[in-house]
Amino acid sequence: MDREHGRSHPDELGQEMRAHWQNALAVILIVLAGCSPPPMGNIAAPARTDAPASSSTPPPVAEQTDTSDDDFLFETADAAPAPAMLSEFGAFQDIVRQIPAADVIPYALNTEHFADYARVRRFVRVPQNAKIRYSIEGVLAFPAGTVLLQTISYPSNPRDPASPDRPIETRVMRRLANGWDAVAYLWNKDGTDARRALAGGIVPVSMIDGEGEELSLRYIVMNANDCKRCHENQGVMLAIGPAIANLNRDFPYEDGNANQIEYWTRRNILIEAPASSDEMPRLVRWDDPNDGTVEQRARTWLHVNCAHCHNPLGAGGVSGLDLRLTQLNPIQIGIYKPPVAAGRGSEGNLYSIEPGHPQSSFLVGRLTSTEPAIMMPPVGRRLPNAEAISLVSQWISGMRFSQTEAQNIITKQRELFEVLKREGKWQQQPG
Repeated sequence: MDREHGRSHPDELGQEMRAHWQNALAVILIVLAGCSPPPMGNIAAPARTDAPASSSTPPPVAEQTDTSDDDFLFETADAAPAPAMLSEFGAFQDIVRQIPAADVIPYALNTEHFADYARVRRFVRVPQNAKIRYSIEGVLAFPAGTVLLQTISYPSNPRDPASPDRPIETRVMRRLANGWDAVAYLWNKDGTDARRALAGGIVPVSMIDGEGEELSLRYIVMNANDCKRCHENQGVMLAIGPAIANLNRDFPYEDGNANQIEYWTRRNILIEAPASSDEMPRLVRWDDPNDGTVEQRARTWLHVNCAHCHNPLGAGGVSGLDLRLTQLNPIQIGIYKPPVAAGRGSEGNLYSIEPGHPQSSFLVGRLTSTEPAIMMPPVGRRLPNAEAISLVSQWISGMRFSQTEAQNIITKQRELFEVLKREGKWQQQPG
Protein backbone atom coordinates (compact mmCIF):
# COMPACT_ATOMS: atom_id res chain seq x y z
CA MET A 1 0.00 0.00 0.00
CA ASP A 2 1.42 3.42 -0.92
CA ARG A 3 -0.89 5.29 1.46
CA GLU A 4 -0.93 5.20 5.23
CA HIS A 5 -4.09 3.79 6.80
CA GLY A 6 -5.00 4.86 10.35
CA ARG A 7 -7.67 3.60 12.71
CA SER A 8 -11.36 4.02 12.03
CA HIS A 9 -13.52 6.57 13.77
CA PRO A 10 -16.60 4.84 15.19
CA ASP A 11 -18.92 7.60 14.02
CA GLU A 12 -17.86 7.20 10.41
CA LEU A 13 -17.47 3.48 10.04
CA GLY A 14 -19.71 1.50 12.38
CA GLN A 15 -18.00 -1.07 14.55
CA GLU A 16 -20.56 -3.65 13.54
CA MET A 17 -19.74 -3.15 9.86
CA ARG A 18 -16.01 -3.47 10.53
CA ALA A 19 -16.52 -6.87 12.14
CA HIS A 20 -18.24 -8.25 9.05
CA TRP A 21 -15.37 -7.93 6.57
CA GLN A 22 -13.54 -10.89 8.10
CA ASN A 23 -16.37 -13.22 7.11
CA ALA A 24 -17.06 -11.68 3.71
CA LEU A 25 -15.80 -14.44 1.44
CA ALA A 26 -17.60 -17.12 3.44
CA VAL A 27 -20.87 -15.19 3.08
CA ILE A 28 -20.45 -14.91 -0.67
CA LEU A 29 -19.63 -18.59 -1.01
CA ILE A 30 -22.83 -19.43 0.86
CA VAL A 31 -24.77 -17.31 -1.63
CA LEU A 32 -23.05 -19.02 -4.54
CA ALA A 33 -23.96 -22.37 -3.05
CA GLY A 34 -27.61 -21.54 -3.52
CA CYS A 35 -28.80 -19.81 -0.36
CA SER A 36 -31.05 -16.80 -0.77
CA PRO A 37 -29.70 -13.29 -0.15
CA PRO A 38 -31.44 -11.15 2.47
CA PRO A 39 -34.65 -9.37 1.40
CA MET A 40 -34.28 -6.07 -0.40
CA GLY A 41 -35.76 -3.80 2.20
CA ASN A 42 -35.12 -5.36 5.60
CA ILE A 43 -34.02 -2.04 7.01
CA ALA A 44 -32.04 -1.88 10.24
CA ALA A 45 -32.84 1.79 10.68
CA PRO A 46 -31.06 4.12 13.10
CA ALA A 47 -32.79 4.92 16.34
CA ARG A 48 -35.52 7.52 16.29
CA THR A 49 -34.49 11.08 17.13
CA ASP A 50 -36.45 14.25 17.75
CA ALA A 51 -35.04 15.98 14.67
CA PRO A 52 -37.00 18.80 13.03
CA ALA A 53 -38.59 18.23 9.66
CA SER A 54 -36.50 19.08 6.63
CA SER A 55 -37.47 22.35 4.98
CA SER A 56 -36.31 21.31 1.52
CA THR A 57 -39.66 19.91 0.43
CA PRO A 58 -42.56 21.32 2.42
CA PRO A 59 -45.39 18.76 2.39
CA PRO A 60 -48.93 19.74 1.47
CA VAL A 61 -51.48 20.24 4.20
CA ALA A 62 -54.34 17.78 3.88
CA GLU A 63 -57.68 19.46 3.36
CA GLN A 64 -60.54 17.07 2.77
CA THR A 65 -64.27 17.18 2.17
CA ASP A 66 -66.73 14.36 1.69
CA THR A 67 -66.66 12.58 -1.66
CA SER A 68 -68.07 9.24 -2.71
CA ASP A 69 -65.93 6.25 -3.57
CA ASP A 70 -67.87 6.18 -6.83
CA ASP A 71 -66.05 9.36 -7.84
CA PHE A 72 -62.74 7.52 -8.00
CA LEU A 73 -62.19 5.97 -11.42
CA PHE A 74 -59.83 3.14 -10.46
CA GLU A 75 -61.53 0.96 -7.86
CA THR A 76 -60.65 -2.52 -9.09
CA ALA A 77 -57.50 -4.45 -9.97
CA ASP A 78 -58.49 -4.75 -13.64
CA ALA A 79 -55.75 -3.85 -16.12
CA ALA A 80 -57.86 -1.19 -17.82
CA PRO A 81 -55.89 1.55 -19.62
CA ALA A 82 -55.04 4.54 -17.46
CA PRO A 83 -57.28 7.53 -18.24
CA ALA A 84 -56.10 10.17 -20.69
CA MET A 85 -56.30 13.00 -18.13
CA LEU A 86 -55.16 13.03 -14.52
CA SER A 87 -58.41 14.70 -13.43
CA GLU A 88 -60.34 11.63 -14.62
CA PHE A 89 -58.92 9.60 -11.73
CA GLY A 90 -60.99 11.66 -9.29
CA ALA A 91 -58.04 11.71 -6.89
CA PHE A 92 -58.31 15.44 -6.17
CA GLN A 93 -61.19 17.60 -5.05
CA ASP A 94 -59.05 20.57 -6.19
CA ILE A 95 -56.52 19.41 -8.73
CA VAL A 96 -54.90 22.85 -9.15
CA ARG A 97 -54.08 23.14 -5.44
CA GLN A 98 -53.47 19.37 -5.16
CA ILE A 99 -56.07 18.98 -2.42
CA PRO A 100 -56.91 15.27 -2.30
CA ALA A 101 -60.33 13.68 -2.31
CA ALA A 102 -61.60 12.34 1.01
CA ASP A 103 -60.32 8.81 0.45
CA VAL A 104 -56.94 9.90 -0.90
CA ILE A 105 -54.29 10.43 1.77
CA PRO A 106 -51.23 12.69 1.32
CA TYR A 107 -47.94 11.47 2.73
CA ALA A 108 -44.23 12.27 2.73
CA LEU A 109 -40.97 10.37 3.17
CA ASN A 110 -38.17 10.97 5.64
CA THR A 111 -35.64 10.80 2.81
CA GLU A 112 -36.92 11.52 -0.68
CA HIS A 113 -35.24 10.46 -3.92
CA PHE A 114 -33.37 13.22 -5.74
CA ALA A 115 -35.21 14.69 -8.73
CA ASP A 116 -33.17 17.69 -9.82
CA TYR A 117 -34.13 19.76 -6.75
CA ALA A 118 -37.84 19.45 -7.54
CA ARG A 119 -40.54 19.45 -4.89
CA VAL A 120 -42.40 16.19 -4.43
CA ARG A 121 -45.96 15.62 -3.22
CA ARG A 122 -47.18 12.09 -2.63
CA PHE A 123 -50.65 10.59 -2.26
CA VAL A 124 -52.08 7.11 -1.70
CA ARG A 125 -55.56 5.72 -2.26
CA VAL A 126 -56.45 2.23 -1.00
CA PRO A 127 -59.73 0.65 -2.22
CA GLN A 128 -62.68 0.61 0.13
CA ASN A 129 -62.48 -2.21 2.70
CA ALA A 130 -58.94 -3.16 1.59
CA LYS A 131 -56.05 -3.14 4.07
CA ILE A 132 -52.28 -2.75 4.06
CA ARG A 133 -50.58 -5.21 6.40
CA TYR A 134 -47.80 -3.71 8.52
CA SER A 135 -44.36 -5.08 7.75
CA ILE A 136 -40.81 -3.81 8.10
CA GLU A 137 -39.64 -6.12 5.30
CA GLY A 138 -39.18 -3.90 2.27
CA VAL A 139 -41.86 -1.71 0.74
CA LEU A 140 -45.37 -2.23 2.07
CA ALA A 141 -47.50 -4.83 0.31
CA PHE A 142 -50.34 -2.66 -0.96
CA PRO A 143 -53.62 -4.41 -1.85
CA ALA A 144 -54.78 -4.72 -5.45
CA GLY A 145 -56.55 -1.56 -6.54
CA THR A 146 -54.16 0.79 -4.68
CA VAL A 147 -53.06 3.95 -6.48
CA LEU A 148 -49.90 5.89 -5.63
CA LEU A 149 -49.50 9.41 -7.02
CA GLN A 150 -46.39 11.57 -7.01
CA THR A 151 -46.47 15.16 -8.29
CA ILE A 152 -43.15 16.79 -9.26
CA SER A 153 -43.10 20.58 -9.26
CA TYR A 154 -40.91 23.68 -9.00
CA PRO A 155 -41.67 27.13 -7.54
CA SER A 156 -43.34 29.27 -10.19
CA ASN A 157 -40.88 32.02 -9.24
CA PRO A 158 -37.41 30.47 -8.83
CA ARG A 159 -36.31 33.35 -6.59
CA ASP A 160 -39.30 33.03 -4.27
CA PRO A 161 -39.58 29.63 -2.58
CA ALA A 162 -42.99 30.67 -1.22
CA SER A 163 -44.42 31.20 -4.70
CA PRO A 164 -47.08 28.72 -5.91
CA ASP A 165 -45.82 25.44 -7.30
CA ARG A 166 -45.61 24.92 -11.03
CA PRO A 167 -46.43 21.22 -11.50
CA ILE A 168 -44.38 19.43 -14.16
CA GLU A 169 -45.54 15.84 -14.01
CA THR A 170 -47.54 13.45 -11.87
CA ARG A 171 -46.38 9.86 -11.75
CA VAL A 172 -49.13 7.32 -11.11
CA MET A 173 -48.62 3.71 -10.08
CA ARG A 174 -51.59 1.33 -10.01
CA ARG A 175 -51.54 -1.98 -8.16
CA LEU A 176 -53.15 -4.41 -10.58
CA ALA A 177 -53.99 -8.05 -9.93
CA ASN A 178 -50.69 -9.15 -11.49
CA GLY A 179 -48.44 -6.35 -10.19
CA TRP A 180 -47.87 -2.64 -10.60
CA ASP A 181 -48.04 -0.50 -13.71
CA ALA A 182 -46.76 3.06 -14.04
CA VAL A 183 -47.68 6.03 -16.20
CA ALA A 184 -46.61 9.68 -16.22
CA TYR A 185 -48.95 12.64 -16.70
CA LEU A 186 -47.53 15.85 -18.18
CA TRP A 187 -49.11 19.06 -16.84
CA ASN A 188 -50.35 21.80 -19.14
CA LYS A 189 -48.81 25.28 -18.96
CA ASP A 190 -51.74 26.66 -16.98
CA GLY A 191 -51.36 24.00 -14.29
CA THR A 192 -55.02 23.00 -14.53
CA ASP A 193 -54.68 19.34 -15.59
CA ALA A 194 -52.18 16.77 -16.83
CA ARG A 195 -52.32 14.52 -19.88
CA ARG A 196 -51.05 10.93 -20.06
CA ALA A 197 -47.56 10.92 -21.58
CA LEU A 198 -46.55 7.35 -22.39
CA ALA A 199 -43.67 8.62 -24.50
CA GLY A 200 -42.46 11.02 -21.81
CA GLY A 201 -41.47 14.59 -22.60
CA ILE A 202 -39.07 17.46 -21.97
CA VAL A 203 -40.04 20.60 -20.02
CA PRO A 204 -37.77 23.68 -19.67
CA VAL A 205 -37.65 24.88 -16.07
CA SER A 206 -35.72 27.41 -14.01
CA MET A 207 -34.69 26.58 -10.48
CA ILE A 208 -32.39 27.44 -7.61
CA ASP A 209 -29.78 24.87 -6.66
CA GLY A 210 -28.50 24.15 -3.17
CA GLU A 211 -25.93 26.92 -3.44
CA GLY A 212 -28.55 29.54 -4.27
CA GLU A 213 -27.60 29.74 -7.94
CA GLU A 214 -30.31 29.95 -10.60
CA LEU A 215 -30.16 27.15 -13.15
CA SER A 216 -31.99 26.43 -16.36
CA LEU A 217 -32.88 22.80 -16.86
CA ARG A 218 -34.60 20.70 -19.50
CA TYR A 219 -36.53 18.44 -17.15
CA ILE A 220 -37.14 14.95 -18.55
CA VAL A 221 -40.53 13.32 -18.00
CA MET A 222 -39.68 9.65 -18.14
CA ASN A 223 -41.42 7.30 -20.54
CA ALA A 224 -42.85 3.91 -19.63
CA ASN A 225 -39.59 2.07 -20.31
CA ASP A 226 -37.62 4.54 -18.18
CA CYS A 227 -39.94 3.78 -15.26
CA LYS A 228 -39.03 0.11 -15.52
CA ARG A 229 -35.33 0.84 -15.16
CA CYS A 230 -35.88 1.62 -11.48
CA HIS A 231 -39.18 -0.05 -10.67
CA GLU A 232 -38.72 -3.40 -12.40
CA ASN A 233 -37.03 -6.22 -10.51
CA GLN A 234 -36.64 -9.66 -12.08
CA GLY A 235 -39.31 -8.77 -14.62
CA VAL A 236 -41.83 -7.56 -12.03
CA MET A 237 -42.85 -3.92 -11.51
CA LEU A 238 -42.56 -2.80 -7.88
CA ALA A 239 -43.20 0.30 -5.80
CA ILE A 240 -39.90 1.39 -4.25
CA GLY A 241 -40.61 4.35 -1.95
CA PRO A 242 -43.15 3.77 0.82
CA ALA A 243 -41.48 1.49 3.36
CA ILE A 244 -42.37 1.74 7.04
CA ALA A 245 -38.99 3.17 8.04
CA ASN A 246 -39.30 5.94 5.46
CA LEU A 247 -42.95 6.64 6.33
CA ASN A 248 -42.33 6.86 10.08
CA ARG A 249 -42.65 10.64 10.47
CA ASP A 250 -45.20 13.32 11.22
CA PHE A 251 -47.38 14.96 8.57
CA PRO A 252 -49.44 18.19 8.79
CA TYR A 253 -52.98 16.92 8.35
CA GLU A 254 -55.97 19.25 8.39
CA ASP A 255 -56.69 18.47 12.04
CA GLY A 256 -53.06 18.79 13.13
CA ASN A 257 -49.73 17.01 12.96
CA ALA A 258 -49.80 13.24 13.34
CA ASN A 259 -47.47 10.34 12.76
CA GLN A 260 -48.30 8.94 9.33
CA ILE A 261 -48.36 5.29 10.34
CA GLU A 262 -50.55 5.98 13.34
CA TYR A 263 -52.80 8.09 11.11
CA TRP A 264 -53.09 5.35 8.48
CA THR A 265 -54.07 2.97 11.27
CA ARG A 266 -56.80 5.34 12.46
CA ARG A 267 -58.02 5.71 8.88
CA ASN A 268 -58.32 1.91 8.82
CA ILE A 269 -56.11 1.32 5.79
CA LEU A 270 -53.18 -0.14 7.78
CA ILE A 271 -53.44 -3.06 10.19
CA GLU A 272 -51.17 -4.81 12.71
CA ALA A 273 -48.89 -1.82 13.31
CA PRO A 274 -47.41 -1.29 16.78
CA ALA A 275 -49.38 1.07 19.00
CA SER A 276 -46.57 3.63 19.08
CA SER A 277 -44.34 4.90 16.29
CA ASP A 278 -41.43 4.70 18.74
CA GLU A 279 -41.60 0.93 18.34
CA MET A 280 -41.10 1.15 14.55
CA PRO A 281 -37.90 1.56 12.52
CA ARG A 282 -37.22 5.00 11.08
CA LEU A 283 -34.90 6.33 8.40
CA VAL A 284 -33.00 9.49 9.20
CA ARG A 285 -33.48 12.61 7.11
CA TRP A 286 -30.30 12.65 5.10
CA ASP A 287 -30.20 16.46 4.79
CA ASP A 288 -30.65 17.19 8.51
CA PRO A 289 -27.27 17.38 10.31
CA ASN A 290 -29.08 16.92 13.64
CA ASP A 291 -30.62 13.61 12.59
CA GLY A 292 -28.13 10.77 12.77
CA THR A 293 -24.42 10.46 12.10
CA VAL A 294 -22.65 11.30 8.86
CA GLU A 295 -22.48 7.59 8.03
CA GLN A 296 -26.18 7.04 8.73
CA ARG A 297 -27.22 10.02 6.60
CA ALA A 298 -24.89 9.19 3.70
CA ARG A 299 -25.91 5.55 3.62
CA THR A 300 -29.60 6.47 3.90
CA TRP A 301 -29.30 8.69 0.82
CA LEU A 302 -27.58 5.85 -1.08
CA HIS A 303 -30.20 3.37 0.12
CA VAL A 304 -33.12 5.49 -1.09
CA ASN A 305 -31.57 6.60 -4.38
CA CYS A 306 -29.53 3.55 -5.39
CA ALA A 307 -30.39 0.36 -3.50
CA HIS A 308 -33.51 -0.48 -5.54
CA CYS A 309 -31.01 -1.44 -8.27
CA HIS A 310 -27.86 -2.11 -6.27
CA ASN A 311 -28.97 -5.14 -4.28
CA PRO A 312 -28.39 -8.85 -4.96
CA LEU A 313 -31.69 -9.21 -6.85
CA GLY A 314 -31.71 -5.84 -8.60
CA ALA A 315 -30.49 -4.77 -12.01
CA GLY A 316 -27.28 -3.45 -10.45
CA GLY A 317 -26.66 -6.65 -8.53
CA VAL A 318 -24.39 -7.97 -11.28
CA SER A 319 -21.83 -5.34 -10.30
CA GLY A 320 -21.48 -6.88 -6.84
CA LEU A 321 -22.33 -3.54 -5.19
CA ASP A 322 -25.03 -3.67 -2.52
CA LEU A 323 -26.08 -0.26 -1.17
CA ARG A 324 -28.90 -1.35 1.13
CA LEU A 325 -28.69 -0.13 4.71
CA THR A 326 -28.87 -3.72 5.88
CA GLN A 327 -25.60 -4.54 4.13
CA LEU A 328 -22.85 -4.32 6.77
CA ASN A 329 -20.08 -6.06 4.84
CA PRO A 330 -17.55 -3.44 3.66
CA ILE A 331 -16.74 -5.59 0.63
CA GLN A 332 -20.35 -5.53 -0.55
CA ILE A 333 -20.88 -1.78 -0.05
CA GLY A 334 -17.89 -1.06 -2.25
CA ILE A 335 -14.91 -0.53 0.05
CA TYR A 336 -11.79 -1.34 -1.97
CA LYS A 337 -14.08 -2.83 -4.62
CA PRO A 338 -12.41 -2.75 -8.07
CA PRO A 339 -14.44 -2.10 -11.22
CA VAL A 340 -16.06 -5.23 -12.59
CA ALA A 341 -14.74 -4.48 -16.07
CA ALA A 342 -12.63 -1.88 -17.75
CA GLY A 343 -14.85 0.97 -18.84
CA ARG A 344 -15.61 4.66 -18.53
CA GLY A 345 -17.64 4.17 -15.34
CA SER A 346 -14.56 3.93 -13.11
CA GLU A 347 -12.82 6.84 -14.89
CA GLY A 348 -9.46 5.19 -14.23
CA ASN A 349 -9.92 4.94 -10.46
CA LEU A 350 -9.06 1.69 -8.69
CA TYR A 351 -11.91 1.38 -6.20
CA SER A 352 -15.58 2.17 -5.83
CA ILE A 353 -14.80 3.47 -2.33
CA GLU A 354 -11.20 4.17 -1.34
CA PRO A 355 -11.29 4.95 2.39
CA GLY A 356 -10.04 8.43 3.15
CA HIS A 357 -10.00 9.43 -0.52
CA PRO A 358 -13.38 10.40 -2.00
CA GLN A 359 -11.69 12.17 -4.91
CA SER A 360 -10.38 8.83 -6.19
CA SER A 361 -13.49 6.79 -5.32
CA PHE A 362 -15.43 6.14 -8.52
CA LEU A 363 -18.70 5.93 -6.58
CA VAL A 364 -18.37 9.68 -6.02
CA GLY A 365 -17.39 10.20 -9.64
CA ARG A 366 -20.51 8.45 -10.90
CA LEU A 367 -22.76 10.44 -8.57
CA THR A 368 -21.11 13.64 -9.82
CA SER A 369 -21.14 12.89 -13.56
CA THR A 370 -23.90 13.97 -15.92
CA GLU A 371 -22.65 11.85 -18.82
CA PRO A 372 -25.24 9.15 -19.65
CA ALA A 373 -22.63 6.38 -19.88
CA ILE A 374 -21.18 7.20 -16.45
CA MET A 375 -23.78 8.87 -14.23
CA MET A 376 -25.59 7.13 -11.41
CA PRO A 377 -28.47 6.88 -10.99
CA PRO A 378 -28.71 6.56 -14.80
CA VAL A 379 -32.26 7.97 -15.03
CA GLY A 380 -34.39 10.40 -13.04
CA ARG A 381 -31.87 13.22 -12.87
CA ARG A 382 -29.90 15.57 -15.09
CA LEU A 383 -28.06 17.40 -12.32
CA PRO A 384 -25.75 16.11 -9.59
CA ASN A 385 -27.05 16.37 -6.03
CA ALA A 386 -24.18 18.50 -4.75
CA GLU A 387 -25.19 18.36 -1.09
CA ALA A 388 -25.54 14.57 -1.09
CA ILE A 389 -22.20 14.17 -2.90
CA SER A 390 -20.58 16.35 -0.25
CA LEU A 391 -22.09 14.18 2.48
CA VAL A 392 -20.99 10.90 0.86
CA SER A 393 -17.51 12.38 0.39
CA GLN A 394 -17.40 13.36 4.06
CA TRP A 395 -18.34 9.79 5.00
CA ILE A 396 -15.60 8.32 2.81
CA SER A 397 -13.04 10.87 4.07
CA GLY A 398 -13.65 9.72 7.63
CA MET A 399 -12.98 6.03 6.90
CA ARG A 400 -9.71 4.64 8.21
CA PHE A 401 -8.31 1.11 8.18
CA SER A 402 -5.01 -0.23 9.38
CA GLN A 403 -2.73 -1.42 6.61
CA THR A 404 -3.41 -5.04 7.58
CA GLU A 405 -7.18 -4.56 7.56
CA ALA A 406 -7.06 -2.78 4.21
CA GLN A 407 -4.92 -5.49 2.64
CA ASN A 408 -7.23 -8.22 3.94
CA ILE A 409 -10.24 -6.52 2.36
CA ILE A 410 -8.42 -6.02 -0.94
CA THR A 411 -7.37 -9.68 -0.95
CA LYS A 412 -10.92 -10.86 -0.31
CA GLN A 413 -12.22 -8.57 -3.07
CA ARG A 414 -9.83 -10.24 -5.51
CA GLU A 415 -10.81 -13.70 -4.29
CA LEU A 416 -14.48 -12.83 -4.68
CA PHE A 417 -13.92 -11.61 -8.21
CA GLU A 418 -12.13 -14.83 -9.16
CA VAL A 419 -14.80 -17.04 -7.56
CA LEU A 420 -17.67 -15.30 -9.33
CA LYS A 421 -15.83 -15.16 -12.63
CA ARG A 422 -15.07 -18.87 -12.42
CA GLU A 423 -18.72 -19.61 -11.68
CA GLY A 424 -19.87 -17.32 -14.50
CA LYS A 425 -21.89 -15.24 -12.06
CA TRP A 426 -20.04 -11.95 -12.40
CA GLN A 427 -21.23 -10.25 -15.54
CA GLN A 428 -19.09 -7.72 -17.28
CA GLN A 429 -20.47 -4.32 -16.38
CA PRO A 430 -18.70 -0.92 -16.39
CA GLY A 431 -18.10 -0.33 -12.70
